[in-house]
Order: sequence, then C-alpha cells, then structure tokens
Amino acid sequence: MIQTYTISRWYLMAAGAIVLAQLPAQAKEAIPSPAVLESKLESIDTELGQLATFTMRTGVGNLGWLSQDHPDPNHSEWIEIKLNEETTIDQIVLAPIIWVDENRGPVADGFPVEFRIIVGSSQYPEGQVVATYAEKDELLPRIAPLVIPLEPTKAAWVRVEATKLSPWAWNKGRYIFQLSEILIFNGDRNLALRRPARTSTSRRNKVNPSMSAKALTDGHMPYVMDAAPGKRSDPYVAFYRDDAIPTITIDLGKVHAINGINLHTADLRENIPRIHHADYAIPKHLLIEASMATNFYNAKPIMEYVRRQIYDTGPITMQNFPTTNARYIRLTVKEGYQAPEATGSWRCFGFAEIEICSDTRNMAIGREAVLNIKETNVTDGHISALTDGLNHYGTILPIREWLNQLARRHELEVIRPRIAEQLAGIYLHQEKLVATLKLLTALLAISIALAISIEYLLHRRSIRRLKQQFAADLHDEIGANLHTIGLLSDMVEEFKEAPTTISEYVKRIRAVTERTGTAIRYVTGMHDSPELFADLKTDMQRAADRIVTKQKHTLVIEGEDFIPNLKQRTRINLFLFYKECLINISRHSGATELKTELTLTPKGLVLSITDNGKGLTQDIPKSLQRRAKLFRAHVYQETPSTGGTRIILRVRRPK
Repeated sequence: MIQTYTISRWYLMAAGAIVLAQLPAQAKEAIPSPAVLESKLESIDTELGQLATFTMRTGVGNLGWLSQDHPDPNHSEWIEIKLNEETTIDQIVLAPIIWVDENRGPVADGFPVEFRIIVGSSQYPEGQVVATYAEKDELLPRIAPLVIPLEPTKAAWVRVEATKLSPWAWNKGRYIFQLSEILIFNGDRNLALRRPARTSTSRRNKVNPSMSAKALTDGHMPYVMDAAPGKRSDPYVAFYRDDAIPTITIDLGKVHAINGINLHTADLRENIPRIHHADYAIPKHLLIEASMATNFYNAKPIMEYVRRQIYDTGPITMQNFPTTNARYIRLTVKEGYQAPEATGSWRCFGFAEIEICSDTRNMAIGREAVLNIKETNVTDGHISALTDGLNHYGTILPIREWLNQLARRHELEVIRPRIAEQLAGIYLHQEKLVATLKLLTALLAISIALAISIEYLLHRRSIRRLKQQFAADLHDEIGANLHTIGLLSDMVEEFKEAPTTISEYVKRIRAVTERTGTAIRYVTGMHDSPELFADLKTDMQRAADRIVTKQKHTLVIEGEDFIPNLKQRTRINLFLFYKECLINISRHSGATELKTELTLTPKGLVLSITDNGKGLTQDIPKSLQRRAKLFRAHVYQETPSTGGTRIILRVRRPK
C-alpha cells in the first residue's frame, strides 16, 4: 500500500508541476514585454513618418565609378579625394550604386563588404585610419547611403580603401568596388563637391562615358529629395524665343557671404514610360553672377554650368565656390533647353528650386525672383516657386540632413521587422501558452481520474501480490519443513532396530516441527523481521543438512562480506528459492551429490545449484519460476558436461 500511495502522489505532483512550471518560464521569455515592444514599434513608425523617403532617380544620367572586376573578393581597391585645402571634417557619406535585383528589388551593387577610411594631413602625411568596417557590421544589403561619423579631424585628402569586395550583379562570379558619390562634410558643407578623385583602377564604360572617377564628386546621386514634411510645389519653366537672353535676378535683401548654389531639376516625374529626359528644362549653358549692385556693374561670376552631355545632369546640380559677399544674384541663360514639345525657335529653361547657400543656410528662400523677359502663355508654374523652399515632393532639406535621414530610415527599417517578429513571436507564444494551460488543465483533470484508477488497480495488484507471496512462502517454507519431517520419518522406519539412531531422528523431527510452528506464526510478517536469515550461510547449510540428507552436499560462497548489504526481502526470497531447489533435488533428481555456489558482488549475485542426478525432463519447475519472479530475478537451467542439472539464479542489484 505504501508503494501504491507513493506512485499516486508522484503522478499528481508531476501533473501539477507541469502547469506551475509554465508560468515562470513564460515570464522570463516575455522580457521585454509586449507593451515595451509595441511602444518601440510605435516610436519607430512615428520617426519613420518624419524622415525622408527612398525615392529613386529615374531616366538617363551618370552612374558613378566602378573598379576593375576580380575573381577573388579579397582584393584591394581604393578611391582618394583631394580636398581644396587642409581643413576639419566631421562626417563622410558613401552613396552606393543601385542595382534592381529581380528577386530583392533595388540593392547596392559593388558596395564593399569590408573597408576602411584613411585621412591624410600635414600631421599624418601617410594617412591615419579613422574608421573601419568589417563583414560582421552587416552593412549589406542596403540602398541607403552610409553615414560615417568622425571626430573632428584635420584632412587634406580622404581615401576609401576596400579590403573585401562584394559580388558584381552584372557579371556573376566576379567581384567589384562601386560607388555613386562620396561626400565629405564640415558641418553642412560638402568639401568633396567637384574635387579631383584618384582611383586604384577604373573600368570605363564606353556606352556611359560618365562612369569615371569624376562622377564620384559631381553631387549627383541615385536619389531624389523626397522629404516627409512640406507641401508639393510645381517647378517653374519659362519658354522664350531663341533670340532672347533670359535672366533671373534674386535680391537677397542684404549682403551675405555666400559659397554655394544648388539647382533642383524641374521635372522629376516618374511616368512610365517617361515623357521627358531627366535633364528637362536644364539650360545647356548657364552663367551665375553675384553683385553688390542692382545693375551688376561689378558682377562677379561665381558659377558657369555647361551641359555637354546628358550625363552632366542630375536631380540636384550643386556647386561650391570661394566665399563671396553679395546681395544680388543673376542667372543668365546663354543657351536654353530644346523641349520636345517646343517647335521652331522656341527654347525653355526652368528649375524646381534655386538655393543660394551661405554655409548651412539657403539665403534665397522667400526672396523675390524677377525674370527680365515677358512671360508667355506657355510658361509652367509661377516664378515664386524658385525660392519657396519646396520641390515636387515637399520641403527641401540641407544635403547632409537629407542623407542622414535616409541613413536613419535604413537603420529603422532594418530594426523594425526584427522587433515586429519578436512581438509576433511573443503573441504566438502566449497563444500557445494559453492553449497549453487549457490542455494541461484538461490533462490534470484526466490525471486525477487516472490516478484514482491507478491507485485502485495498484491496490488490487498489491493484494494479489501479497496473496502470491503468502502462498509462495507457505509452500516453500512449510512445504519444505513437511518434506523434511517425512524424510526423517522414513529414516526412523529404516533404523527402527537401532534405538539410539531413532532417538536422534525423533529429536530432529521435533526441531523441524517447532520451526514449522514458528514459521506459520511469522509468515505474514516475515519481510518485516530484519533478523531473519541474517546469517544466510548458516541458514543455507542447516537447510541442506535437513533436506538432502542422503546426498553429499558442498556450499561455496564468494563475496560473503556483501551478504549484510542485501535487502531483507532479497535474503528471504533467495533462501526460500534455495530450499525449493533442495526439495526438488531430494524428491526427483536421484542425485548422490550436489554443489551450491553463491557469488556476491556490488552489482548483484549469482546462485548456482548443480547435481549429478538424472536431469530435468521438462522446463524449470513453476515453483522456482514463481519465486524468482517475486524478486525480479532471472532463472535458467544448464546441463553440465558430466550430466545432471544446474539451476542458475541471477539477481541484479538495482541502481
């Protein structure tokens, strides 16, 4: 009954523990909590809504620079840009060349997997490494520019040195280094703009002659400025006869120190197919002058733009020049654009915005622009659009801020799916947990019912085992004693003419009878008597002396020191098994000799009983099988080479 209750309690406790164990485990897995992750997603979505969007440039234009291709990615290629003078820089931006992959969509092509940035100065004429990127930084895949922040550093030249190339999309199995643009900032001023660039190698494309080192610093990138805030503004395009020389004059309101101009292309619409080239309305020849006087008597040229081929244009035409004090700016169209829809002598020019920059500020924003010729009825937009600070998509941003927003958008768009996946995983896990708890609750109810059933069955089984044990003990102990009494009685009959011998046998019969009475009284508590069969060797020898009186008997025990370590139940069952073997040998074997060997080790015991009788004519007696089964022993028989029978009992010590 003790075993029955132990199994039942263990079953119930295990079922309950499964349920309880789920809760702390889920609490650990729920860190960070769904609320925290949802807050992060909301914050990311809010920030994304305030950042510039990836709108790709379309139409004809320059691509950038690409190196020679190599069969091995571990090949060094470099680009070096010489600045106008040694100055402080604090950020470098690398704009990739974009390839449209048939499976992944737009991705960077030829962007280096591993590279470093080297800056040279008077202090470090050979250059110092200021930034290093390895494959583990996972820069790819990307379409965004890579923003490389620097501590303010003096620089006369900057080198981008690729140490591990990426696969070339155009030619599988080859590796290449490509970039669309390199920007080097001091504040918001791009010091690399239109500066000379040297490269380790070059792969000039005859179909697109603008694919050269010069394209790395021309200010043309694969993106169109598409800022989140601001209203859309249509560009201004003016049509005129080719005998006129149109000019646009902008009064900055007061004298400013200006050092840069940005001209935003007029038509960036994305019709498919495109109805215009990307250089629509850009003059072929444009002169920009600065002056302190309205009549420009002391005009100073600050920029001259000549469009020799379509690759000289881009979404924004940028130009730096030495700082110049000026109040008035004049744009003179030396040669206009021949629009496809215009015929004869009609020409046009136009822009989405004209920025006159003083370091980080656009000094022309909100200022009036004046055209020197009379506008025609085919003019598109209003001239005020040239200085309203807006383009076709919204607010015009400083170039550095725009590129930083694109880089930040890339970071957030990489992080967001991971957080969303983590949150979805938590929700799924919680759903599974709820389902698991429901299942476990049902299993617990089933377990309780099953435990009750098991306890009932175990109780029945325990009673049945006890009955079997009592029957076996009575048979093996009492039956053996009765057999001994019978043998002794036969001996009395045999020696009835010898009073002295008869007296000895009568005493032995009396002793066996008393032992039988004691066995009957204690058979039900036999297994609870620790002193019973404590001296196993003596008990076995005594049993042999009483039962096999006519046979020569030898008892050998190896490992006798392990006998005290045997469980009481094992000793009892072993002794009763042995007695049953002696009874069977005495009754049926016809043997004259028998030998008993008992070997004990820490791993178990082996009992071997060998006789020289006529041998077994059938299987091992059921009484022996039953006794062996009671203490989970294995019994089998052998036939020695000299004849007779050997019964072997093997008991393994439980772990």
